[in-house]
Amino acid sequence: VPFAIAVRKENANVHNIVSGVFHVLIAVMIAFTAAGTSIEVTKTETDVYVVADVSYSSEKNLDTLDNYIESLSKNLPKNSKMGVVCFGKDQELLVGLGKRLKSVRECEGVDKSETDIEAALEYTGSLFRNNVIRRVVLITDGKQTHLSDSNAVKRAVDTLRASDIYV
Repeated sequence: VPFAIAVRKENANVHNIVSGVFHVLIAVMIAFTAAGTSIEVTKTETDVYVVADVSYSSEKNLDTLDNYIESLSKNLPKNSKMGVVCFGKDQELLVGLGKRLKSVRECEGVDKSETDIEAALEYTGSLFRNNVIRRVVLITDGKQTHLSDSNAVKRAVDTLRASDIYV
């Protein structure tokens, strides 16, 4: 109030105007602080790897697999990057993080004679960057043919979960 009264035509100089603006800003900040307003800014990135089964048992579903991966890519938040890992008996990185998607039919270097989910999950866990939210989407028919024991896949998932990688 004193500034509104003091600043008249004859007293309107740069010093008085700047001082008035600062006083108004301080009053607004005090009002927001007293009201309990807080500003939180979080910058996060999410890395998502799709682990796709391309073994002989799932060859008839590769088009469905491509459609699912494409729809998943379209529905990810803007701060996310997606990669694709194909697996059978061994595994191959088909698409790196943030690269243009390819069809899973283009996985040429994968031995399709067996299905080793455990090794594919371990391989994918090693691909993640630090300081990001890490996710794995596993797409498989669930027919594990290469087994060291019956709990191998569960242990692989538990190991990833212990490293803050959500499957």
